[in-house]
Amino acid sequence: MTNPTLFYVFLLALAAGVGVMFFERIEYGLISLFIVSLILYMGDIYQLYTLVAAILSIIILVLWVFRSVNIIHRIDNLISGVYLYLRTRKGNK
Repeated sequence: MTNPTLFYVFLLALAAGVGVMFFERIEYGLISLFIVSLILYMGDIYQLYTLVAAILSIIILVLWVFRSVNIIHRIDNLISGVYLYLRTRKGNK
């Protein structure tokens, strides 16, 4: 394996994808991503990338828990608004 970083990023993405595929819910994909990244982090395999993946999955899980406050909908609306703005701005030039 010439690029171990790419392999571990692929492994983390595969863990998230398997969680989403089997349970058909995004939060289970994040939980499986967190578990695999924690196992890789504890195994001292690739510290930085797995720690970042674990922190990101925790942040997204916390946002999912507080979705009753409509935080995720606000973030989604913000992303959609920025995307639409950039798309219409690009089309007007």
